[in-house]
Amino acid sequence: MKKHTAPPDSQMLVNETDRIAQESSLPDTERAFWTFFKLMDLSKYFRAYCYKPIVDLGFSLNEIDVLVSLTKHPEKNTVKGISETMHLSKGMISQAVESLRKRKYVTVDQNKKDRRSVLISLNALSTPILEKLQEVSLDFVRNIINGIPYEQLQEVYQVVSRVYTNKEHMKALAPSTDGNT
Repeated sequence: MKKHTAPPDSQMLVNETDRIAQESSLPDTERAFWTFFKLMDLSKYFRAYCYKPIVDLGFSLNEIDVLVSLTKHPEKNTVKGISETMHLSKGMISQAVESLRKRKYVTVDQNKKDRRSVLISLNALSTPILEKLQEVSLDFVRNIINGIPYEQLQEVYQVVSRVYTNKEHMKALAPSTDGNT
């Protein structure tokens, strides 16, 4: 007699349900640790998913980070500012900026207030790249939150905002270990 097996998708669901039940029994700090670990993984996946179409156009991950940083934080338009925002070394940012400058995606001007630094600005050539990145990013977000009720998303936003505020308080209290956080 043939043994009945559940389709792979339903077996995955059973395994996921078991895993969630096991995690629910963990102490709060351990559950928080694993939650942050999963968020880090999600962040890496987001970056890989969203950046892939841009990498395929010949951009490095660091170059994309520079473009994103200049879009999201135009007031931090120096190598140091981008380095702090994207948590990358100033050397990596400098190399990415120079490559983008040579390809005319950004303009680099001497900072009149501080001659040791330069001001970096986006050029019109970067617009289609950033539009594609935004399109892919929104697609990712729509898919990742698909099926999650509005009320639960609001709770997640509130919790993440509080966790981020706590992180900022921790940063203010403790000296930085790598100079970028």
